[in-house]
Amino acid sequence: MSTPQLLKRSLIYYWRTNIAVVLGVAVAIAVLAGALLVGDSVRGSLRDLMVKRLGATSFTVTLPGFFREQLAADIQTDSQFRSNDLSHVCPLIQLEGTITHESSKRLATSIKVYGVDDRFWRFNFIERRAPENRNVY
Repeated sequence: MSTPQLLKRSLIYYWRTNIAVVLGVAVAIAVLAGALLVGDSVRGSLRDLMVKRLGATSFTVTLPGFFREQLAADIQTDSQFRSNDLSHVCPLIQLEGTITHESSKRLATSIKVYGVDDRFWRFNFIERRAPENRNVY
């Protein structure tokens, strides 16, 4: 018996098993292709969310304490800062806080409290002014 005849008889004899293998491979390919498409979509959605939250942010400088306020002006006038196509600096303070609803006395803990001035709104191209007289948004 020649090799082509053996191959043909084997395929005919094990046709049920062969169909199961082909269907299994087809399902696996469909699952992998779907995962790649969904993964790409999720990656794009996460990137869009990050850009939306960070705005025009390229770099952040953090410290457990506080920086001196003049540091923002020093960075903005630095020649290396300008040479990297960076144009604005936005200083802000981020703290963790607790808030109580005045009438219901409900408490929310571990909230992020941001202290910003007018530079924050200009940095994010938002036409709004910082609240005055110790008011908050």
